[in-house]
Amino acid sequence: MGTIELIVTGNVQRVGYRNIVSQAAFELGINGYAKNLPDESVRIVVQGDERKIEKFIGKIKIRKWPINVEDIKQRKIAAKKPFRKFTISRGKPAREMAERADEAALYMHKMYGEMHGMRGEMHGMRGEMHGFRKETNGNFGKLDVKYGSLSNKMDGFSGKLAKKMDNVSGKLDSTNKILKEDLSNKMDNVSGKLDSTNKILKEDLSNKMDNVSGKLDDTNKILREEFSKLSNALLIIANKAIQK
Repeated sequence: MGTIELIVTGNVQRVGYRNIVSQAAFELGINGYAKNLPDESVRIVVQGDERKIEKFIGKIKIRKWPINVEDIKQRKIAAKKPFRKFTISRGKPAREMAERADEAALYMHKMYGEMHGMRGEMHGMRGEMHGFRKETNGNFGKLDVKYGSLSNKMDGFSGKLAKKMDNVSGKLDSTNKILKEDLSNKMDNVSGKLDSTNKILKEDLSNKMDNVSGKLDDTNKILREEFSKLSNALLIIANKAIQK
């Protein structure tokens, strides 16, 4: 962190320049001080990052009335200890009061000039507003005539639109009635076909079940006969075995 001395020359005393310098230092986080010198210049000593100091110098190169910075000379110096903040080194109270009075007088003079200019502008604006009011009243009169004609046309259009909507509504009602009747007939037809199909399926299933039942009865009869023959054969075999 380096320490830089800046000597600023130009119209920089009794115009509030040191206050602006202090604000710029605060915004950039730079420490140091600003002091008026007897030759009407301002000495500024700053400590901080080099890039921040470059931005700071750019901010204090002011050329806007009543401040006019003509030149800023800078050089590196050795500092005994680091600064904790940025301060304004004030002179004797009487001199500082006189400087504040000069600064206030300058700004009051500037404000008076600006207010005088604003008064002229307001006078011109008053004339413009008067003309604008007359023109606006005339335009509103024309608008009333045009609006009355437009309102009549809109009423006629609204009546025609209402009749067309009633006509469309009637057609939609007729269409809905036809669709409902056609759909009802088709549903009845489908229902009848389903009933016939169910009847045929039931009859066919009943016949098939009767056929299966008959075949099962024949199979059971055959099995009983075969079982009887087998039983008789086993009895014969058993008797022969006993006789031996």
